[in-house]
Amino acid sequence: MNPLKLFPARSGDLTARWNDRQLHSRFDPSVEADRFLDSHHNAARVFVVIGPGLGYLIASIRRRHPNARILALAVHRDLSRHLIDLPDELWTPDSETALPAFLSRHITDLATASVAVHEWSPVTDLFPSQAEVIRMAVSAHLRMSHASLVTQGATGRRWLRNRIFNYVHANRIRPTPGDRLIRAVALVAAGPSLEWALPRLAALRDDIEVWVTGSALEAVIARSILPDVVVVTDASLYATEHIRAVLAAGGDGVPIAAPLCATRGIAGCERLLVLSEADSVDRALLGDEPATPIVPPHGTVTATCALLIRALTPAPIVLIGADFAWAEERSHARPHLSEVYRQKDANRLEPASSRVYESSRATESTGDGWTSSASLLAYARWFETEAMRRLAPIFAFDPSPVLRSIPRFETTGIQGLASQYPGIGWRGIEADSGESRTTTARAYLERARDTAVRTRQPATSTDLETDSPEFTELAIRLCLPELLRWDRSAGDERTLAWNTIIESVTKELDSCLGILT
Repeated sequence: MNPLKLFPARSGDLTARWNDRQLHSRFDPSVEADRFLDSHHNAARVFVVIGPGLGYLIASIRRRHPNARILALAVHRDLSRHLIDLPDELWTPDSETALPAFLSRHITDLATASVAVHEWSPVTDLFPSQAEVIRMAVSAHLRMSHASLVTQGATGRRWLRNRIFNYVHANRIRPTPGDRLIRAVALVAAGPSLEWALPRLAALRDDIEVWVTGSALEAVIARSILPDVVVVTDASLYATEHIRAVLAAGGDGVPIAAPLCATRGIAGCERLLVLSEADSVDRALLGDEPATPIVPPHGTVTATCALLIRALTPAPIVLIGADFAWAEERSHARPHLSEVYRQKDANRLEPASSRVYESSRATESTGDGWTSSASLLAYARWFETEAMRRLAPIFAFDPSPVLRSIPRFETTGIQGLASQYPGIGWRGIEADSGESRTTTARAYLERARDTAVRTRQPATSTDLETDSPEFTELAIRLCLPELLRWDRSAGDERTLAWNTIIESVTKELDSCLGILT
C-alpha cells in the first residue's frame, strides 16, 4: 500500500500526506511556503532545497528570486514524481550520479559565495537517515568549495605569472614504467604524526617508493631519507625554499611533480613532471599531450599527490603524516620552514610561542590531544569520501583521529602487501625550443586579452560561468574580491564593478606579456 496520499487543499492546490503525517498545509500550501521564506530573510544566487516534497518552496523561491538557480535534493523518489514546480536541477536517491558529484557539477566554487540551503522539515523528519546523509554531503561540499575559493583568491596574480614563466623555462619529463619492483607508494605529508612515523618509514624503504609533499621535505631529509618524487602545488616563496632543501641534500635528479602555477622555483629543477589542471590556460599551453597527467586542483597538496599516484600506478598508497589536524599546538612535523620564519619575526613582546598559541585557538578538539579546524576537516572528509572510491587500495600509517574511515596500515603491514608492482621511471620530453614556447604563450595571452575586453556583462554569476568559462577562470584567480563585489551589487555600482574586473584582468595579462619580452 502506497503511504503517499495526494488530495486538494482548501485553496484548491494539491497537498499531500504520508501515512498520518501531513507534508503540506491542508488549507493553502503556497501561503505556507511563502511564510517559511518570510522567516528566512536571505537572498542568494543558488538555493538548495532538501526534501522539497511537492515543491511549493521551489515555487515560492522562483517567484521571489527569478534569476536564482534552484537545486532540489529529494529524500524519497516517490515524492519527487509529483513536483508542482521543477527546480533547475533535481537529485533523487536513485539518481545515477552520486550526490557529491552532483553538487560539484552544479555548485561551482564561485557560486559557493552565494548559496542558501533550506529544508522542508515535514518531509525530512520522515526520512531522518537519508536527510542526514544529504545534509552532511551539502555541508562538506560547501566547506570544501569555500576553502578552494579562498585558496584560489589567495594565490592571486602569481597563479598566472608563474604559469607563463614555468611553461617557457621548465625542463620537462614524462613517466614510464620503472625497473624496480615495489609493494606500495608512501605518500608523505607534513602532519605532526610524521615525526614518530619516519623511523618506521626508513625501515620499509627497500619495498616502497617515497613521494613527499613539499612542506614535508625538511623533516624527511633530516632523517636521511631521500624521496623518489617531490610534489609541489604552492605558488608562494616558501615552496621554493622547500625545493632547495632536497637540492641541498644531493637530490638534484629527484623528479619534481607540480602544476605550472606552482612556485617559479620548479623551473630550475633538472627534472619536472608538469601536471595539467585541464583548464583553459593549460589547454592553450600544453595542448593534449598524453605525457601530461591531468590532476584537478585541490586546496591540499596531499589530495593532488594521491590522485597523481593513482593515475600512474595501481600500487597501494600508504598515507604518512596526513593528519589534517594539530598535535600539541603543532600543525607540522619538525623541522619545518615555518618555524624558522616564525622565530625570525618574533620579538620580546610577541614571542613565536604566542603566535602558535593564537593559531591553535582557532581549532577544536578531535580527541586524544588532537585539534582541527573547519577547513582541515572539510579536506579530511573529502579524502575519506574519495579514498575508497578513487584511491583504493589505500591505508593510513598511524594518523590523527580525523581520518577515521581509512584502514590502518598497522593492521596490514608491509608483509600483508604481497603483490609487487613496477615503480615509476622517468624520461625526458623532446620539448619545443624556448622561442617556440614563448610564441605559444604570447598567442594565448593576446587571445585572452581580446576575449576579456569583449566579454559582456552577464545578468548573473551563473551566466558568467556558462557563457564565458575562460574569462571566469581568469577573473576568479586574478580579481576575486572585485568579482564577488560585482555579484552582490546592482545598477550603476554593478556596471562599475564589472568595468573594474575587465580592467584588472587585462592589466594582469599585459603584465604577463611583459614577462616574455
